[in-house]
Amino acid sequence: MKYKMVSREKDSENSVDNPRAACAGEGPNLQSTILWHDKNRLVEVSGMEHRIVFQKRPHVTIEDMVQAFKSKRAEQRAGVLRLEVDYELAVLHEALAEGRAAEAEASKRRLEAMRIEMIQLEM
Repeated sequence: MKYKMVSREKDSENSVDNPRAACAGEGPNLQSTILWHDKNRLVEVSGMEHRIVFQKRPHVTIEDMVQAFKSKRAEQRAGVLRLEVDYELAVLHEALAEGRAAEAEASKRRLEAMRIEMIQLEM
């Protein structure tokens, strides 16, 4: 992907493949504040500092909203997720009862990921 880089000090334009490398001195020798943009945002780069000047918002159509409201995926996933949590709790109980600490810690990590998913599904 090509990026257009505009030097504010020199009013010149350069096309580069990697704008971060160009700003670090590996590309064109531009000593001033640089603007680079792709399709969705315009970023001002000055040394190690980056500032987003403009960023497009995601485009959501009415059809996307209707499809999201009609979707039953969350309800279906909620049932499966409850079963997975029950199974993982049984695995954790068994690991703790038998003193397998490594397996218990792995089970706790999986349960934490399931907890986050449950929060996202608003269960």
